[in-house]
Amino acid sequence: MACGNGENASGFPVSGQVGNPFTYRGKITNPGHVFGRGVEARRAVRGSSLGGSVLLTGPPRIGKSSLLALIHHRLTTGIQGLDRPVARPAVRFVDIDRLADDQALISAVAAPYGMAVSSPGELLQCVSNSVGELDLYLCIDEYQEILEPRFSNYLARFLRSLSQEPGFNMIVSVDQYKLLALRDDPRLPYCLNVFDSISVSVLEREHVVNLVETMLQRRPVTFSGEQINEICDITGCHPFKVQVACFHLYNELQVRGAGPWRELYETQVRECLETHQPPDILDEVIRALELSLRKAFGAHRPTVEKEVCDQMEVILRAAGFAVEREGPQFEFAVRGFRPDFSLGEKGLAIEVKLCDSEAKLKRIVEQMGADVTAYGKKFPQRLFVVYDANGSIADVPRLVNDFEKIPGVKVHVCKH
Repeated sequence: MACGNGENASGFPVSGQVGNPFTYRGKITNPGHVFGRGVEARRAVRGSSLGGSVLLTGPPRIGKSSLLALIHHRLTTGIQGLDRPVARPAVRFVDIDRLADDQALISAVAAPYGMAVSSPGELLQCVSNSVGELDLYLCIDEYQEILEPRFSNYLARFLRSLSQEPGFNMIVSVDQYKLLALRDDPRLPYCLNVFDSISVSVLEREHVVNLVETMLQRRPVTFSGEQINEICDITGCHPFKVQVACFHLYNELQVRGAGPWRELYETQVRECLETHQPPDILDEVIRALELSLRKAFGAHRPTVEKEVCDQMEVILRAAGFAVEREGPQFEFAVRGFRPDFSLGEKGLAIEVKLCDSEAKLKRIVEQMGADVTAYGKKFPQRLFVVYDANGSIADVPRLVNDFEKIPGVKVHVCKH
């Protein structure tokens, strides 16, 4: 949470005579105002200082940029917990969202070396020549912006090459809803497979309490324990939502005529986050399978469903989906059911079918008809993946359309 008064570019009004300490100002650069991120910061500092590259990923406005700024601060003020000697350290924070093109990024990265470079090759040579003399820690915010047209296809490959050079360490932040696109974009093969991934999630309740009490020090307003607990409950301890709720509660207590804080909170969150809605989970899973499932088999034609499930598990986990295999088991009308995969937190069940004959296709349709009702008891979203091993499904729309008229149901046919 950032303190301050004045004009606010993010839609928050600025409260009256006494500055509201919860005024939104983008990423928090004061390390004393970043709460509940010590574990992630220590892990990132240690991972990068030992020669690795680190990926911070999480949903929009969860605090990735603020965490990256905290990591930058800790690296700048002193590398902690090293198991190896280091050369002269240099730390650089780069927000890709503010850069115009490849050359702007190259110049920003080259600055600590004290050299003017005009090409990726010159920068790579500069890094190689500085091994043992300079260890660069490059903190890159909004890394997914390398997909934007203003940057060349070569840029991500080049950054990946740099990340493997001795003395060159990267810590990057990526919106989790854009992570799959970044990983699977054909222009950027394997650009993130050298990174240690750290998930940035909501805060613990005790951190929210500490945050509120710290920000209200020397202020004319205090929040009761009951009010703080209510903030935790309605926000789920999501950092940005906590900030919005605290901002409006502070105003209600301090500024005459500010209005009811809960109503203003709901409006503010809806307006600020409506452009950051997560993509449909069914579409994201299908996209991952479209990109990789058929390719995974090559010339081999699967003969049992387990082969398809095995490949799907690898693909889904690599894409960042924490799927449960063959579970959970539940009962429906005295019969037990257990999906091939599930994402419990998303309410999604995935059932896999292997079709290798027209007769098998008829049995599959009967099974899907039973499953769609049973799974609907426990999972609001259901995905059927049908692998057509030998072209037995001649009319895909006919198979798909009737099932997809049911809310929350999709069918993906993968042809060998």
